[in-house]
Amino acid sequence: MKTTKYYWSRYPGEFVNRNTGEIIVNPPTFPGDPAMWYHTLAAEIFGLSVPDQNIILIDLEVRTVLEHLSSYRSYHPKYDTLPIHENWPTEPKKFEFSGWISNGTNKKEVWIKPLINNAGPTEHKIDIFDLKGLDVVEINIKRMTLFDS
Repeated sequence: MKTTKYYWSRYPGEFVNRNTGEIIVNPPTFPGDPAMWYHTLAAEIFGLSVPDQNIILIDLEVRTVLEHLSSYRSYHPKYDTLPIHENWPTEPKKFEFSGWISNGTNKKEVWIKPLINNAGPTEHKIDIFDLKGLDVVEINIKRMTLFDS
């Protein structure tokens, strides 16, 4: 299994080098509000993955960001069918299905990792799995709480 790492900052307008996570000095001005900034994360998710990579594993903190996106839809057991996959990257019973994120032409499933696996207060991440080859695209989120330095 191959893992490729990228970075994104939750702090609105704080551009980071997507390969190293370092804050970009003298970045372009971001004219939008925090909600618009969160859509840059959705653009990263779809820009870094291909249609076959449809499983996204996140922690509860990252879900709070995705829930602010108009392209995110929560799972409701009364109305939706729970997705089942034969080729899981890890034990599926360890995860909770959260919903979907879509860019209009491609839809990805969002699953929540158990709280015990959180990386720490400033090292939250999104894992995008390719269920065929089990390769992973990892997006590390900097300054997740907005109060981190």
